[in-house]
Amino acid sequence: MADAQVAFPIEVIPNEAAVFLRAHKTRIRDGLPTLSAFVPKGNGGLSVDWDKYSTPEEARSRGKVPGDNAIIRMGVGDIRQIEEGIDIKHKPLSENRAHSEIGLPSEGPAQAEIRVMLNRIATIILPISM
Repeated sequence: MADAQVAFPIEVIPNEAAVFLRAHKTRIRDGLPTLSAFVPKGNGGLSVDWDKYSTPEEARSRGKVPGDNAIIRMGVGDIRQIEEGIDIKHKPLSENRAHSEIGLPSEGPAQAEIRVMLNRIATIILPISM
């Protein structure tokens, strides 16, 4: 089956922008994200929402149980400064224009180090709902 056609153009995300990462409550400890919050799913990059097209509340609403998720904010310029070759690309989906991905190396020491750096620049802006 062919991929669904994306109705949104792919744009370059400027360094001044921010992205939102949804982190399940099992990936939050003592009000802070654990390193497991920065593990990509599958073979893709780390899925985030670009703040140009999403609010933190909208990013949270895309979770299976929205209240079980905190929203983490990271600056795009900060992400790009972590290591050469780490970038964030706009990858809109038909149901989510804000969808973007932070490209990470395959599993291993390099990915683990980058996850530590992402954790350092991350700020929880919407805590888990109680």
